[in-house]
Amino acid sequence: MDKEGRVAAIYKGHVPLSTLLDDVALLSKPEIEARDAAVPFPGRWASDLFPPQAIRLAESFARAGNPSLRKRYLKDYLLRFESEETRLYLGRLLLDENNLEQAVRVFAGISATTENEADYHRSAGILLLKYNQIRPARNHLRAALSVYKNNPDFRFNLGIAEAGSGNLVESLNHFRACVRMKPTDAVAHFQLGNALQATGKGHDAVTHYRKSLQVRPGWMFPANNLAWLLSTHPDSELRNGEEAVKLITPIIKADGGKNHTTLSTLAAALAETGDFKGAIETTTRALHYAQSVGANDAGLRAALSNYRNGKAFRGK
Repeated sequence: MDKEGRVAAIYKGHVPLSTLLDDVALLSKPEIEARDAAVPFPGRWASDLFPPQAIRLAESFARAGNPSLRKRYLKDYLLRFESEETRLYLGRLLLDENNLEQAVRVFAGISATTENEADYHRSAGILLLKYNQIRPARNHLRAALSVYKNNPDFRFNLGIAEAGSGNLVESLNHFRACVRMKPTDAVAHFQLGNALQATGKGHDAVTHYRKSLQVRPGWMFPANNLAWLLSTHPDSELRNGEEAVKLITPIIKADGGKNHTTLSTLAAALAETGDFKGAIETTTRALHYAQSVGANDAGLRAALSNYRNGKAFRGK
């Protein structure tokens, strides 16, 4: 079959894509020899006559009515050549088809340094974040920051990625930017509270947990974290055991009273009010449920020892 026949056959799926790649993107040895023989002057050519143009060829499949062949060709191409531009293009095709698992693998191989591709980096970062690929997600989102810095949802996602990578100061900056642009975002206030608490800024964390609950009353996560701070913070002016009990009690009723985390918070709140008997009983229940799900119970045991000695639990 001559070259034109092979090119026609590829659109019908009869010829391996590698054959077409050799024909179009690369020159075979006989073709190189024939080309050199046609040159009127001796010496080497400065470059190949037909350098690979993967995206252009991939689009030709779509124009010929065979868009599915684009992916096959691009994957074959990437086995031979590393091209971030081509990888970005293939990843976006997979995203458009909602083929998330393959898209994750494709985007994870990009170095996140490609210029003028902010939309691709944003898509890659959010997708990788969804699949818990935290550090690659952070790198892609950072690459898109200059374009999306005024988008609160983008700043929120980058804040999550930075926090997950251990960069708490950076995460604080992004969460602060998010709540500044979107002050009624309960989740952003909650995550900002978490970042503040993790960096030792308990007073500020309380403020944002309260704002989160103002927007979304009764939400378990900020209610639990706020009650924990009110029960265990080293600053006596911040602690309020009675309020903590009121916050966490309805949460425990709603979750069926079998969540060792919320039970632990209730125990700390009871101890702060001086009810050590209730704190001991509640912590014993929390230990039972923690062990039933294989959770680490070292913190609960340390708290229980405190309560048995008539001491409230104190955080850092």
